[in-house]
Amino acid sequence: MHAKDPRKPSTAEQQRTPQPQGVVAPTTGAAANLGGMSPASVIDLQRSAGNAAVSRLIEQSRHQHGAGCGRQHGEPAVTAPVQRALWTFNGTTRTRTPEGGRSTGQWHLKDNPRQVSEPTEAGGVAARLAHTDPRHGDEYDDVTHQVYSSGNAQITKVGTVDKPDQREGIVRLALVDAKRRMHQTIAALTSAAGHPQGRLLAALQRSFPVFQQAQGQIDMQDCMAHIAQILVRVVDGLESPTGARIAIVGVPGLLDISAQSAVTAGANGWVNPSTTDLAMRLKPGYMQEDKVIDPFERSGPIHLREGGQEA
Repeated sequence: MHAKDPRKPSTAEQQRTPQPQGVVAPTTGAAANLGGMSPASVIDLQRSAGNAAVSRLIEQSRHQHGAGCGRQHGEPAVTAPVQRALWTFNGTTRTRTPEGGRSTGQWHLKDNPRQVSEPTEAGGVAARLAHTDPRHGDEYDDVTHQVYSSGNAQITKVGTVDKPDQREGIVRLALVDAKRRMHQTIAALTSAAGHPQGRLLAALQRSFPVFQQAQGQIDMQDCMAHIAQILVRVVDGLESPTGARIAIVGVPGLLDISAQSAVTAGANGWVNPSTTDLAMRLKPGYMQEDKVIDPFERSGPIHLREGGQEA
């Protein structure tokens, strides 16, 4: 069985979905009116970052520097954060359907769980997502209209796992959170156009020592594009229609050499090495080589110990 993909609208919904606000229809010269961006690029960014982020980016690219603008040429504008309304699905609540039947689950505003979207509310979140089959902990972004779900995840167990149902619940919540965070990070890296500021710059500096250098010493745009490309690959794997595979690791058995080695090394998350990986490790000085190892040659489930169950 395959879980229904909550991100795919029905045919009828596709036909009645209006064009995103603030997006110019593809016409001759439209790219010039969009600050050099093509209409297709604007639509993609609008879906990932929201109307407010797109409007700011276009306005920034159209800006003409002058004596009274307060900024020097080439200096990026400081952008305000996009205000989002995040809804989360509580699968433990009991509700009544419009037909009078009983169903499980309600969409709650994440920052204010008391605010609930009722199925009978016209235009509400519950009505918009009535065609989906959400799991407990799924999230919906009211700005980008994106659903983040763990419904496509196939979760197995490795070794002796204590409280497996509880562990699976935690992993599913973390998976939803990770998907949303990565989508937002990719959008932030893209819209920054090589000029990270504020929280984005602080996060890059904490995570990558190269960003601690003075601006101008490194090609910020190339580095950020590389990070975004890796995140896109990770998101593609987690959003796989065939199912993201995750293995919850407990106490590994005697014959599970890969898991035993990873646990002994203190790893909290890993994908089992391929035969090529194992063969390369026999090469003298392999780990001392100044070479970036391609992590996407590996395949198989993501193994998670308890310490790796956070987004």
